[in-house]
Amino acid sequence: MCSHRSRPVPVIIAAAAVTLLLAGCGQAPTHDRIVDLADRTPAPAGGTAGHTPVSSPVHTTAATPRHTKVSHSPHPHKPPKTTSTTTTSPSPSPTPTSSSSAPAPTKSSTPPPATGNEGVPAFDHVLVVVEENEAANAIYGNSSAPYINSLADNGAKFTDSFAITHPSEPNYLALFSGSTQGVTDDSCPHSFGANNLGNQLLASGSSFVGYAEGLPSAGSLVCNDDATNYARRHAPWTNFSDLPASQVGLPFSKFPTSYANLPAVSWVIPNLCDDMHGDTNCSGSVSTADTWLKQNLGAYATWAKSNNSLLIVTFDEGVDATNNQIATIMYGARVQPGSYSAKITHYSVLRMIEDANSLPYLGAAQNANPVPDIWN
Repeated sequence: MCSHRSRPVPVIIAAAAVTLLLAGCGQAPTHDRIVDLADRTPAPAGGTAGHTPVSSPVHTTAATPRHTKVSHSPHPHKPPKTTSTTTTSPSPSPTPTSSSSAPAPTKSSTPPPATGNEGVPAFDHVLVVVEENEAANAIYGNSSAPYINSLADNGAKFTDSFAITHPSEPNYLALFSGSTQGVTDDSCPHSFGANNLGNQLLASGSSFVGYAEGLPSAGSLVCNDDATNYARRHAPWTNFSDLPASQVGLPFSKFPTSYANLPAVSWVIPNLCDDMHGDTNCSGSVSTADTWLKQNLGAYATWAKSNNSLLIVTFDEGVDATNNQIATIMYGARVQPGSYSAKITHYSVLRMIEDANSLPYLGAAQNANPVPDIWN
């Protein structure tokens, strides 16, 4: 039965069956024969049997090693040489640096502070308060004037400031017009056609108002009001004919509660009881004036610091006829706190106000010592 050749075994016959068949015919199964039989496929009709690569390894018995026909290479036990192709990505080219790629500098949305003449800040509001008849050494360090001294300690404190003359009225005129206008006493009434700070401001398109405590009505030209302790000699704008009286002369009761509504320059004149002067029915003490200033203008002083505005507190005259040294204080925005020993006068203060508003100098202000650089 085993003397004739077996028919070709289909490729689907398991390796175990092939092993049994060869063993029954007395032939030992060899590795090559197993692989050869497993690798043959039936020839198609009219054709020649060929080879089809085996996709799965053929398993033998446990004692037989595993073989897989991989290829028809001349070296069947050597895997075909594989050529590896390595693709090298070119290094990225450095990005050229140019000024156009740098971020543009950020511009501040806040414009730089404006200045007037001579580097003086262009304040939105300047408020002048004139007190009465006290020397500098009676104010600076006086425990009866704690509020005024707090302004001095936190503002510009002038230690060499002087009035122009005696008595009161010509000093007010000097501070307002750059001249005493020939007045040597406290007489009333007067009418001058000379130029003055109020007219300068109005003519330039700006604004001015003088607020007087106790003024009976807007534009009143009364010399005194005993009921309210008002004195015209302390309100210099009332003496200039080129000013509209009812527009620039208002009672202090009209002082705006919204400080942004103040004019560019304003004066505040307390009455005789509240300016340290005194009257027949009041002492006019330093303490009373200090309290009045804090209660009525303390809020403005605080507001001024953060709203480009300035408070000036000065005195008409001292009590010493030969020295006439007075306290002068500037407090508010852009003021560098400190004590300043430069000599100044009423004309210097007028000059500074004119500089802040880019105005020409009036009279003696032109040759006055300028207020030193106290600005930051």
